[in-house]
Amino acid sequence: MRTLLILLAFFGVATGQDVWTLRHSAPDPPRAMTGIPGLYLIITYGFNHELQLAKGLRSTNGLQWEEVLLPEADILIVGAGEIIGGAGNTVWRTVDGISFTRHQVGGLDLYLTGLALGNQCIVAVGEGGKIFRAPSAAGPWQPQLSPAAYLDGVAYGDGKFIAYAGDNLITSSDGISWTIGPGTMIRSDILGFSDNAFYGTNSYLRGIDAAWRSPMVELRAAGAGYFTGSLDATIYYCKISEAHLGQKWSTRQTGFTDDVAMMAFSGDIWLAASGSGKISTSPVIGALPLAAPLITIAPAMELSWPSVAGRWYQVQKSADNRAWIDFGLPLTGNGSDLKFTAPANTLKQFFRVSVR
Repeated sequence: MRTLLILLAFFGVATGQDVWTLRHSAPDPPRAMTGIPGLYLIITYGFNHELQLAKGLRSTNGLQWEEVLLPEADILIVGAGEIIGGAGNTVWRTVDGISFTRHQVGGLDLYLTGLALGNQCIVAVGEGGKIFRAPSAAGPWQPQLSPAAYLDGVAYGDGKFIAYAGDNLITSSDGISWTIGPGTMIRSDILGFSDNAFYGTNSYLRGIDAAWRSPMVELRAAGAGYFTGSLDATIYYCKISEAHLGQKWSTRQTGFTDDVAMMAFSGDIWLAASGSGKISTSPVIGALPLAAPLITIAPAMELSWPSVAGRWYQVQKSADNRAWIDFGLPLTGNGSDLKFTAPANTLKQFFRVSVR
């Protein structure tokens, strides 16, 4: 398994929608898209019938894109260092956009309409008002009692899950107990939560507001303090804190000749895809570019000794085998061998372990 260390920082105002550049043109329209710094994925409506996998696009920098084969996905969300996709009765996970692991959520009659991570669990909602919950995407998935006959989209934020249930919402703090409320909203699926605001295609709810509001355009994504929407081939964006004023929306061109079908915010870039499969990106102002960390390799020695559960063990070192000083933090015994790594150098060193 490869481990990627990502350093990401934001300074000042991070609009990032100012300049959009056309990057790629795919043969199939987008079906779902998301990204994290260093890995961006788009699942399209194309399908490889021989391998029973969906056609997708993968990029590590947002500039160059390659075709990949992954499971189908109507939903893509970001997990802890991984991307999670969902379609039908199955979720899948990938850390590199190439290899993946599938997990079944429910029976064959399940059709997922939303996924959300929060409160140390993952919640999936589906057609017919079905709700499933698991400690992670790997399961085990358990069905939950649902107060709704229809659910389309779910998000987690402000300490609660919210799912769209027709003209109402259902909420839960733990993904197990669900209630109707708060209030009604303009008819809209739930897309996500960002910067103290829930949002769907046709409405949004800021944390300080008591009512859902309708934006001037269909919302596609949110992040870095901004709502982003589209109308035809034009991008609209507005500060989330000012969206309710309805007067602060700005426009930018994507380079598309057809409509903006889908957008996503990945932390360091914004992604947009057109109905014909074209991909355009915009960097987030102030985000540091992804860079490989410097790795230092130095000689070291490993100390090992048996331990007794509950006892404290303090490694000490000396240059002359007479004056001793504590070296590192004490370790708690667990009944097995304890290990301690010390840097090696050309100087003579003595080590001992003090038991407390």
